Amino acid sequence: MKTAISIPDATFERVERRVAELGINRSQFFARAAERYLDELEQRSVTERLNAAIALDAGRSDSETADFVRFSRRRLESATADDAW
Repeated sequence: MKTAISIPDATFERVERRVAELGINRSQFFARAAERYLDELEQRSVTERLNAAIALDAGRSDSETADFVRFSRRRLESATADDAW
């Protein structure tokens, strides 16, 4: 899909330099950047949901808490499996 965007001149110049270094075109660069940003936003959402769930944990027993922590860690590991650390 074609689209037009407006960006500051300085940002455009930085993009131009980087696409030349990478040997890709602007469309590829912006598509990759958009995908990366969307992934980041989704990851934040996962983290926020985990934090909210943990906050609800205050009244649970130690056994329930341990089960919840194990479950949460598995979910976090799954959600971040492809992340570069």
